[in-house]
Amino acid sequence: MLQLPATSRGKGTVPLATRQQIVNVTNVGKLSQHEVAESFQVSRATVRNIMASYNALGVVTVNQRGGLKRKIIHEQEAMDAIKEMINDDCSLTLNELRVLIELNYGLAISTSTVANYIKGFRYSFKRVTLIPVAAQTPELEDERRQFSMWILQQNVLQTPLL
Repeated sequence: MLQLPATSRGKGTVPLATRQQIVNVTNVGKLSQHEVAESFQVSRATVRNIMASYNALGVVTVNQRGGLKRKIIHEQEAMDAIKEMINDDCSLTLNELRVLIELNYGLAISTSTVANYIKGFRYSFKRVTLIPVAAQTPELEDERRQFSMWILQQNVLQTPLL
């Protein structure tokens, strides 16, 4: 059996040079894919996948692993922009902030990244409720004022409210 240089690797991506060697040895045809896998200390599935990719594309490649890698904001300018956006309009959602950053700075970041930066600002968030215009009548304001005065009076008298 042909002895090839063994790689002492764990799980992970097979380097491009090793992939090229696997393709070269397999294409010579003296060894089966099983024997090539044993020689390079990789699984048979790895050899099969490398060869399938080579046969489909005609070149040896290393595919990107792990999906889309979002950029992290390193510029203080962009972080200041997030603060400014929130200060200007505190009703913006995380997704709206993400889209604004993507449009203004060309940075594709996730909503969780935006949330993490906001946590670093030490902002306190409260639910914003819009009051309809119909609820802002002088009569209702007078009723609210009277109720507030009653609450204050109960506190002064130390009378339990319920």
